[in-house]
Amino acid sequence: MIHLRGLGAWLLLAGVATAQDPPGFHAQARALAPQIEKDVKAGFARARERTDEIIARLPKSVRDSMGKSFRKLTGPDPTGFSVHVAKPFLVLVERDPSWDEALVASQTILAPLSGLEDLLQSRYPGLPSRPAAVRPLSVVMLRSRDAYRQYVFGRLGHTTVTQLAHTEPDQRRLIVHRDTKLKTIVHEGTHLLLEAWRSVRPEHHARPLWFEEGFADWIGGCTWRVSNNRKQLD
Repeated sequence: MIHLRGLGAWLLLAGVATAQDPPGFHAQARALAPQIEKDVKAGFARARERTDEIIARLPKSVRDSMGKSFRKLTGPDPTGFSVHVAKPFLVLVERDPSWDEALVASQTILAPLSGLEDLLQSRYPGLPSRPAAVRPLSVVMLRSRDAYRQYVFGRLGHTTVTQLAHTEPDQRRLIVHRDTKLKTIVHEGTHLLLEAWRSVRPEHHARPLWFEEGFADWIGGCTWRVSNNRKQLD
């Protein structure tokens, strides 16, 4: 069993305060889902636009042949998302006939992230009772690594084969895909939760990067077990 007293002291010194759940959380979360889906689809559309821009700049002699290769990097837009809510999380799983969206949401996303939240809340009662005081914490699960890379290319203008997931702090959003490992989901989920707790006290927003990355790596690399449908840290 690990001890996190140092983390609790650091967060309390950073000024986080107890916050209450907002009223009508489920309604609030579901109302937010269409905008998240729109944002994600916009990322895919922008990836196609960027691809067309790159192809247009190629020499005419190779535009057709290389253009076909570039276009293979862009796949179809998501057909839609299955929405799942469990306070403080809002999970959108891309619809795909190869998986059970509800099972993916509950076991792959909500179990570890709820377990992570439980761990921090139980050890440090001074943390906000729920970090979703402003708006839900959203998690988007895409159908494949290629779909994830396409979204990242559209949103950021670049992508790498080694990138497995990322958080979008300004949107309180985590983007993952089918092949994202548990330790990566927990690592990025740690960033998501810490960002949400800090937002309760914006004056304490600044934090040392080495601390957050080190802590997220530490938590993500620990051993997890399943208990009561939640993954718990040992």
